[in-house]
Amino acid sequence: MFCRIGVESSSFMDEHCLSGVSQWYSHNSPEDSTSCPQFNNLDEALYELRRLDLRYSNKPWDVGADDAFEASQNIEEEAPGLALQEGLREWNQRFKSFEASCQLRDHSDDSISQLQNLRLRRLFWQMTIDAFASEEARSDADLFVPFMTVAESVAAPLIATGQPTFSLDGDLISGLSFVVSVTADDEIKLRALDLLRQLNRREGIWDSNDIVEMHELSVTFSESHGAVMETNNKCETEIHAGLPGIIQELRGKVPAS
Repeated sequence: MFCRIGVESSSFMDEHCLSGVSQWYSHNSPEDSTSCPQFNNLDEALYELRRLDLRYSNKPWDVGADDAFEASQNIEEEAPGLALQEGLREWNQRFKSFEASCQLRDHSDDSISQLQNLRLRRLFWQMTIDAFASEEARSDADLFVPFMTVAESVAAPLIATGQPTFSLDGDLISGLSFVVSVTADDEIKLRALDLLRQLNRREGIWDSNDIVEMHELSVTFSESHGAVMETNNKCETEIHAGLPGIIQELRGKVPAS
């Protein structure tokens, strides 16, 4: 249950704090997950997607796996985009087979929500791959539209509650943060920011209000200084890592209104 939040928080630490995480995602080879033509249930689909996520996320710790796995990692490091694309393609094939065989009317609201979140994560991976395929890609609004469409669908019932919401896991806030940070299309960026403002939601270490405030402070800093803020070595060592630390630093550099 704490796997995702543990991995994300470990990005701000010298080494991972969850014993056995690397063994969990590297114990079996990627080929093992494709032996079955389709997933048996949503939990299995989520399990395999998270394992894929862990294999290709930037990790600050040494995997410490056997020689065979290290050899495969060396190949992946040479072409991480291709390796991730292949892993995602295999997962998609199994997931589409599962979707085709299941009847949504037989699922609970929680299952339908989980299915939407899986689709959102799949689109996030594809968006990430495509966005870094070329410099021009980030200016292509169509690249971000599929993710934004599903994100708005996932966000709608959360916004309708009219109150703050929280989840230990999720890809909605981190995905929207990625869109805001990466896209060069102003309309898409405003669309993502507007959704974040309405959400008032925290998923793991990601808080929608923090993302909006960080972006607004960055824009104010850029307008007042004529450049994007760059952190120096002193800031990097003295300011706590993570969004609160970044926001704290920005507040100190932006003139009071």
